[in-house]
Amino acid sequence: VPAEPRTEPSPSPASPPADTSPPASPAEVKPGDPVGISAQMAPRRKPTWGEVMTQAAPAPAPAQVASTIPISTRRLPVKPASAPASRSSRVFGLLGGKGRDEPADGEAPAIPASSCDFDAKRQTVVDFRLPDLDGKLVSLRDFDADYVLLDFWGTWCKPCRESIPKLVEIQTRYGPKTLRVVGIASEAAGTSPESQVRLVDEVARSMGINYPLLMSSLDGKPCPLQQALHVQAYPTMILLDRKGVILWRGTGAEASTMIKLDRVIAARADSGVVRR
Repeated sequence: VPAEPRTEPSPSPASPPADTSPPASPAEVKPGDPVGISAQMAPRRKPTWGEVMTQAAPAPAPAQVASTIPISTRRLPVKPASAPASRSSRVFGLLGGKGRDEPADGEAPAIPASSCDFDAKRQTVVDFRLPDLDGKLVSLRDFDADYVLLDFWGTWCKPCRESIPKLVEIQTRYGPKTLRVVGIASEAAGTSPESQVRLVDEVARSMGINYPLLMSSLDGKPCPLQQALHVQAYPTMILLDRKGVILWRGTGAEASTMIKLDRVIAARADSGVVRR
């Protein structure tokens, strides 16, 4: 569906990116075939992100981007310790706002610069940088886990919210060293950055989300990661290994989709190539 709430349990369509052709699946990986995937992995110690990135890579990593967002000299009034600022207020302060929906006089907001480095030939996410709910840019390399599950969702999407309890359960079962679920929220076009963050934060609190949440965009521009992966419906879940190689992708919150995801992760865990 477009960026409005839906009542059907089917996947909600997203606005198509510039290139709507689906990415070619890697020849060596067959979606939905967890046993075939796990058989290719030999039991051995998994390197850390630092070790992986120091090895010679076919594609250079993107230029280093400062993880701290430029802050405006104008800040929101300091609130008493008993009433800390909400995440949306802190983020809007970082974006240059001086109060609610008012922009700072005579200056443009400093918007976090999202980026993505994707190797289409090898179907590998080399790296990405997206803002979290506090306005800080977060990189794929920040997640030191054997697998990273990207969940593209939106607060307005009913199927997305239906899949959250299962993702919470999966994250609890495998732990952060084996698996990191990373929610990437895409909110309705035209919604202010402050409102986007507030909506996502409210859902996170009410549903007990126990994994990191990032924003697809806070500057009104298309999400570069979503475009690179050709995400055209919500929810879309994409499983990556430690090097960013795409292992599996699924769309929708149907039980069959979640079962397939569970089997892919379980097959690798049973093969002894993951850390508990």
